[in-house]
Amino acid sequence: MIRWKQVKALTFRDVIAETIMGKNGGDVLVESGQTITPSLRHTLIQKGVRWVCVLGDGAHQEETDIHPLVSPKNLDRFGEEVNEIYNDIILEGRVDKERAETLGKMITNEVVRNFGDVIIPSLYRLKEIDQYTFTHQVNVSIISTTLAMMVFPDDMDRIQKVSVAGLLHDVGKILVPQEILKNRERLSDMEFLIIRKHPDYGYEIAEQSGIDEPDILDPILYHHERWDGRGYNAALAGDSIPLTSRIIMLADVYDALTTERPYKKAWSTYQTVSYIIRESARIFDPDLVNAFLQTFGIYPAGTRVLLSTGEEGEVIGMRKGCISRPLVSVDGKNGWKNRDLDREKTIRILRVIHTVEPDRSISH
Repeated sequence: MIRWKQVKALTFRDVIAETIMGKNGGDVLVESGQTITPSLRHTLIQKGVRWVCVLGDGAHQEETDIHPLVSPKNLDRFGEEVNEIYNDIILEGRVDKERAETLGKMITNEVVRNFGDVIIPSLYRLKEIDQYTFTHQVNVSIISTTLAMMVFPDDMDRIQKVSVAGLLHDVGKILVPQEILKNRERLSDMEFLIIRKHPDYGYEIAEQSGIDEPDILDPILYHHERWDGRGYNAALAGDSIPLTSRIIMLADVYDALTTERPYKKAWSTYQTVSYIIRESARIFDPDLVNAFLQTFGIYPAGTRVLLSTGEEGEVIGMRKGCISRPLVSVDGKNGWKNRDLDREKTIRILRVIHTVEPDRSISH
C-alpha cells in the first residue's frame, strides 16, 4: 500500500515509493525504493520537501492512511506517456488517437478507483521547467476527470472523453514559437495575437488526426472562453460555451496558476481557489465552481492553517462535500496526526497561514 507521509514524521524504517528530483530537475534527491536514513531525511527537509510517498508494510501504518487520487507510480507513468504522445505530434504533425484515448482511459480508471468519501488530490510534480507542457497536460486531465466525476457521475464514456480533452487541450501550442511560450516578459500585442491562435491550431491538428468527438474537440477549441463572453477566440458566453470546455478551462487555470513558470511565481492553492471563487460568474461557470469546491474545498490540499486548538498544520484533503472542514495534518505531542474537522466539530480554522505572496500576473 502506498501512502503520503510528512517528511518530518518519517521513521528510519520507511521506504520511499517515488523518485524525487531537485527543483532544477538535474539532481535526484531520493530514489524510489530507498530506506530513510537520518541524513536523507535531513536532506529532504533542507530541500523544502514536505510530503513523500512511502510503502506501507502493515507494521507501522496509521489508521488514517491516505489514498491519493493517483498513485505516484502512475503519475510518473502518465507523464512519460503524454511526453511520448506530444513528441510524436511534433515529429508527425498528428495525434495518435488510439494512444491518447488509451491514456485517457487509464487516468479515468485510476481516478474512479480512488474517488471515495475522502478526496486526496495528487498532481504531477514539475521536475524540469522545460517539461511544463507535459506535466500540465497530465494535471489538467486529472483535475478535469475528477470534476467530471461530479458533473457526469453516471456517464463513464463522457468522463473518459473529458480526460482525453485534458491531455490534448493545449496541443496547438506546438505550433507557437518557443521564444513566445518561454518569454519572461509581458507579451507584446503581436505575440499575444500569435498565442491566441493555439486553440484553432489544436482543433485543426486533432480533427486532421481523426478525432471527431465534440467532447474532445470543443475543449481544445474553446478552453479560453469566459462565462462573461470576454474570452477568446469565439467570444462565447454562458451556456453557449460547451460544458466540457468549461470544465477544461477551470482545470487549466487552476493548474497554470499553481505552477511556477519562467515569467511568474506559483500561486498557493488557497490563493488560487480564492481567485476562482472571486471570478465565479465572470470567468467561470458558477455551477462548476460549486462542483469544484465540493471536490477540492475552499482550503485545498497544501494550505497551511492555524486551528482553534492552537495547532498549525497543512490541509491534505477533505471529505467529499465538506468544503470548509478539511483533513489537516498537525504536529501533535506524539508526532504527526490527522485532524478530520468534519468529525471533530469543536475544532475550527482560525486563519490561513500565508507564506510568500504570489506574482499576480496571469499565465499566457
